[in-house]
Amino acid sequence: MLHALDEKRRGNYGTDGVNAKLLADFKIGKAYLEAGECANAMALIEPIRTMMNVPNIQGALRYAHKVDGGGGDKEAAEGWAFARAVLPFIDECDSDAAELISKNQDYFAANPMVDGEVKVFEAYQSVFECLGVTCADIGELDDAPPCNSYAVTTAAESAASGVKLAGGALAAVVGAVLVMV
Repeated sequence: MLHALDEKRRGNYGTDGVNAKLLADFKIGKAYLEAGECANAMALIEPIRTMMNVPNIQGALRYAHKVDGGGGDKEAAEGWAFARAVLPFIDECDSDAAELISKNQDYFAANPMVDGEVKVFEAYQSVFECLGVTCADIGELDDAPPCNSYAVTTAAESAASGVKLAGGALAAVVGAVLVMV
């Protein structure tokens, strides 16, 4: 599912996507695990988790833009699903940003996108550094608010700053490495 989602979103955002990066890291991780080099494999978990969030962030932003532009229930439901995939990570970074995003992208809200897409985009971008992503990783949609570059220069800088995994994410990433390769 992540692979197909990345294929769709990279076209929407004008990026190279994350599939090639993820596959390369999965293969390296598998080799480390097979060689019994668990510490080296563990070092790949954060960069993998970071890149796995990119297509979901892109999806959430895309459908926030569509709903704010007059989209209906389908667009609201898709935005809600993508937002829910990343909200636990966002909440770890900034609970106020998570609350604003949740309020605006809640499928069941009486007034979806009540604060407007600019505020929602800013809330996402305000946690890019903490999430370990950059504007370059996410890209930009045509006719949507531009990325204001709240993010760090590279995802590696963020990983070095000690970004933490949400509960259960470690097991999910290790499982993904084992299954995907």
